[in-house]
Amino acid sequence: INAEYMGFTRPVTMAASNYSLRITYFDFTGKGEPLRLALSIGGIPFEDNRITFDQIALIRDTLPFGGLPVMHIREGTTETVLAQSSAQLRFCGRLSGLYPTDPVQAALVDSILDSLEDMTNCILITMSPADQGLAPFAEDPAAPNSFISTRTRIGTEVLPWWLNKLDQFLGDQQFFVGGRLSIADLKAYVTLGWFSAGFLDGVPATILDPFPRLKALVARVHAVPQVAAWNAAHPQH
Repeated sequence: INAEYMGFTRPVTMAASNYSLRITYFDFTGKGEPLRLALSIGGIPFEDNRITFDQIALIRDTLPFGGLPVMHIREGTTETVLAQSSAQLRFCGRLSGLYPTDPVQAALVDSILDSLEDMTNCILITMSPADQGLAPFAEDPAAPNSFISTRTRIGTEVLPWWLNKLDQFLGDQQFFVGGRLSIADLKAYVTLGWFSAGFLDGVPATILDPFPRLKALVARVHAVPQVAAWNAAHPQH
């Protein structure tokens, strides 16, 4: 089994054929999309189970850590329920040949995944501060601890700092690690696309403009045939 993309071929582990996979997530990109893309690039069949916010309220207590995405992995008569999107993405990357076998390169991929997760959490915490044990935002929009003031600082100071670090890591490479597409690039593609979509309060749609190399990376991943085919079949929400 081969996955072809961007002018080179990477073998997909035959172990992938032993698994029946189901990804349960919402009907938008978010943390579930890198998983979907990795499996699609690897040509690995999976059930794309999309649920509503009302439905998660009914199943939350049954989820390993109370959140989505969750992945069901069936091998013969054995089923494993895997939580946490980074662990899921590494699993999908191993199946698809998009996670390095070299320990150092794998650690570098992990460092990008963790950095992108830290960046994402900057936004997610502001969506539900009470869930994080934080005080509610001030009602006065002009207050420094209001929602919009906090988001504006994140969008104009915190995220640009992180983006500059990612840009320096990428440098003039085509992809983040080893000169080849990996799950780090897929997660960056989805995360940076979210930041620059223009619908996050306080985060300007132009946030990537100072970082043309990151914008080029997003365009490069977008052009991967399997990614383009997936996007065409699943219009973004």
